[in-house]
Amino acid sequence: MIAATILMQYERLRGVRSSGVLIIFWFLATLCAIVPFRSKVMSSVREGVSDRFRFTTFFIYFTLLVLELILSCFKEAPPFFSPIRSDCNPCPEAEAGFLSRLTFWWFTRLAILGYRRPLEDKDLWSLNEDDTSKEVVTKLIKEWEKEKTRIRTTQVPITKTQEIELNHVDEKLAESDVLIEDGKKVKEPSFLKVLLKTFGPFFLIGSVFKLFQDLLSFVNPQLLSILIDFIKNREAPAWWGFSIAALMFLSSVAQTLILHQHFQYCFVTGMRLRSAITGIIYRKVR
Repeated sequence: MIAATILMQYERLRGVRSSGVLIIFWFLATLCAIVPFRSKVMSSVREGVSDRFRFTTFFIYFTLLVLELILSCFKEAPPFFSPIRSDCNPCPEAEAGFLSRLTFWWFTRLAILGYRRPLEDKDLWSLNEDDTSKEVVTKLIKEWEKEKTRIRTTQVPITKTQEIELNHVDEKLAESDVLIEDGKKVKEPSFLKVLLKTFGPFFLIGSVFKLFQDLLSFVNPQLLSILIDFIKNREAPAWWGFSIAALMFLSSVAQTLILHQHFQYCFVTGMRLRSAITGIIYRKVR
């Protein structure tokens, strides 16, 4: 709880309006508190309350957990030091909360508008700042210049002393000529490496989502096997079967959400790649 309080204050100072870390934390804390909550309720019904102080404090704790989970799902108001945007139709994704980004709820308004009538140019949102040609091309050119500088500095010169006779006089002059080593090919800067440095980390996040989705695909078969064993065992409690079914449902939902996040990162990476390559060819830095 102390770590959650510190993180909450830290993100508030940074201007974070919706924290995914805190939402996941409060969700897991509430999920873990459900089992002792149920046990205490059933125990109090059967045997009564033996320790009223611990019973009352736990109920207050559980109520506060649920309240924190509900409040963390809402997006906070923008801070006073937020920059003023001159864009008349900004993309709502930039201001969307964690759950809205996770479920793509920020896109719902445009989808409903497109269902009601054909969309026009004025209905479309502006690009996010990170997706504009000005940003992606500038980053790519910066990395390209770094790569060219690195290649130039790694070229090792070879010094050769030449003997030159001047005016038929037996006089020798030492000169340092920078020569390329014979038979060695001049190394060229790698544009592929520049692309990987510029857009690789963003694409790697999408790959991590895909990895989690692939790992979750092995969960449902295992849960199904446990559910079959539960059906065969007539003495197993009913709540165990409901728990397995709920876990199978949550696993499928998690796979869907994670897979769509993977697709989102892949599509955005492809869009940025096309814009950056086109811009660096024609030098459309604006």
